[in-house]
This record gives sequence, C-alpha cells and structure tokens, in this order.
Amino acid sequence: MPPKKQNNVTFTYSNEEKTILGYKCKKAIGKLPSGATFSVWYTPDLVPENREYQYVNRELPGLAMEYESSIGKTQVTYTVSKISLNPVPASKFDVPKTGYRVMTFQESQGLKH
Repeated sequence: MPPKKQNNVTFTYSNEEKTILGYKCKKAIGKLPSGATFSVWYTPDLVPENREYQYVNRELPGLAMEYESSIGKTQVTYTVSKISLNPVPASKFDVPKTGYRVMTFQESQGLKH
C-alpha cells in the first residue's frame, strides 16, 4: 500500500503550458492531505495504461512529464528525459530460476544493510 501522504491527492488545473520532449504539457498543482502542494506538468497526449505507475499522479488526465518532490528539506524536480513507445519484451518479466531466495516481509525487516 502506498504511503498515506500519497492518498487523496487533489489537483487544481492551470492554463499554463510548456513543451517537454515535443509534447504539449499542462500545469497542475497537487495538494496532499497534509496541505503541502507540488507542481506537476502532464501531457494529455500520453495516457498510461497502468494508472498506478506514478501513484501520486494517478488521477491526472495524462502522463506526468515533470513534477516536484521533497526529500527532507530538499526540493527535487523530476523531468522525463526520454520516451520509448516500443513494447517491452515479455522476457524482461521472467523470474530468474536461481540467484535469489524468497523471503517474507517480516524476514526482510530483520536483515542488516
């Protein structure tokens, strides 16, 4: 389950536009339940099939191309740098036969990093 701060994000849409990677993008302001806000630029020309991909931006009517995030007190801007419309080979999703072990979530919490 995603962090609680990413649930119930509401968006206010702006008339501002800019181009990112040749796609016309529109600006939205996301508001988190805590009251914190962030800017996001999205393009309605690309709509993800998997809306859970960018969970905090899942309600946007298009793909988020640039958005702000905070890491502690540092403000970070993420911008899409490349888009490939080529299909991903199914073999990328094959689980390896060796080289790992299956653990429960509880077991993984006891590991030292």
